[in-house]
Amino acid sequence: MKRDATATTEKNEFRLVSVSSLDAALLGTSVLLGLLHAWMSRYAMNPDGMSYLDLGDSFFHRDWAHAVNAWWSPLYPWVVGNVCGILKPSMKWEFPLVHAVNFGIFLVALLAFRYLLSVHASGTFARIRHWYR
Repeated sequence: MKRDATATTEKNEFRLVSVSSLDAALLGTSVLLGLLHAWMSRYAMNPDGMSYLDLGDSFFHRDWAHAVNAWWSPLYPWVVGNVCGILKPSMKWEFPLVHAVNFGIFLVALLAFRYLLSVHASGTFARIRHWYR
């Protein structure tokens, strides 16, 4: 009887270590791929990105007539505009700075998604749904 309990405990410990190792490997791979993408495209910007830069400048300079509109989302240009407005990069470094901001946003989203998965795996969602029924 004692032997079976030890075997089950060892099996559970091994499973937790392998899931943790897989989680770390996937997180590390995601971060490295995001960093590689940011680095490889550091001097590239598409037309939408240029519009977001213009909106960011409008937000930073409080030009509300051009900053607020029904077409573009306000949060991203506000973040980019504040970072560029505070750091004041030269034209050469403006695109790499925006890609660094994008990488930071990617890291925040990745960690938020990881937290969401851990909450879901722990069964907290089921308890929350029960409260609101």
